[in-house]
Amino acid sequence: MNFLHLDGRAFNQTPLGFKFIHCIDICKLHKSAGSIPPKLGHLMHLELLSLSNNSLTGSIPNQIFNISSLQVLDLMNNSFSGNIPSTVGYGLINLEELYVNVNKFDGVIPDSISNASQLSILQLSINKFSGPIPNSLEDLRLLTSLDLAGNHLTTELSSTELSFISHLMNCNYLKDLSIGDNPMHGFLPTSVGNLSTSLERLYAYSCEIKGKIPEEIGNLSNLWILSLHGNQLSGSIPLAIKGEIPFSGPFKNFTYESFMCNDDLCGAQRFHVPPCSSPRIHSRKKILQILGTVSSIVAIVIAATMVILILRCRRKDETSRNTDLSMGMPKWISYYDLFKQLMVMMKAIYLV
Repeated sequence: MNFLHLDGRAFNQTPLGFKFIHCIDICKLHKSAGSIPPKLGHLMHLELLSLSNNSLTGSIPNQIFNISSLQVLDLMNNSFSGNIPSTVGYGLINLEELYVNVNKFDGVIPDSISNASQLSILQLSINKFSGPIPNSLEDLRLLTSLDLAGNHLTTELSSTELSFISHLMNCNYLKDLSIGDNPMHGFLPTSVGNLSTSLERLYAYSCEIKGKIPEEIGNLSNLWILSLHGNQLSGSIPLAIKGEIPFSGPFKNFTYESFMCNDDLCGAQRFHVPPCSSPRIHSRKKILQILGTVSSIVAIVIAATMVILILRCRRKDETSRNTDLSMGMPKWISYYDLFKQLMVMMKAIYLV
């Protein structure tokens, strides 16, 4: 038998004698209650175990985390509790997708999870996990989605930055990163700009992040959702993440609610933001600035020419007539005085 699909009401009567079952999916129409029977861990050929959206409780039997053939483990939206075993990554070496979000798990995220090197989706959100986010996540090179939101996770005590971000630089396929609603108490490091260029969504809301938004965040060329609300950020918004809202591609179906309370955005009227300045207006301003500069230079040249002409006329007038010594010496204007007067005129014109 390859696939076993059960009504939730029959979960406790699962026929575990079929050792070669590859997939188990418990139907969500009639929510199953109770706990996972430990014997389920004896299905050593199991590749998919989906128990999501039921009313299951208790801890996960350790045997489940030793099924090396398991590729997808979906425990989402139940009431499971307890810790994730510290050896989780050693047993689930072929695991590709792990969903334990919306449960009551607590404790730390085990470092050994990085040994499940085939993981592409890791969903741990809305639980009670605590402690620092392990730097060992950097070894999950195939990771495309990491969701840690809604826990009690922190950054390392020895660091004032969200240092784990620097350790995600090797996750070259990462598209979704969610760390929102965790008491991080730190600064966004400049290394955020070194995250995967494939990153499309970054959720870091309500993390008690402080300080400035690094300019390097503009390096994330494919980022189209950045959620930083509910933090203690200061300073100006980087130029790379403000300006005109695109109206094509994924933005064509967006509504104004997506851009509320963002004063540095501009764009189409339907987004309820101010219109962007027209490039023609900017070019007109540049032309006016150039004309103003040229006019000032022309005025300086004309003024200098007039002074020189007046000086020459005065000299000719004085040398053409005989002056009486008793009337005193004529008043000469030195070139130095002329230069000073010219500089005053130039300064006055420049300030106009």
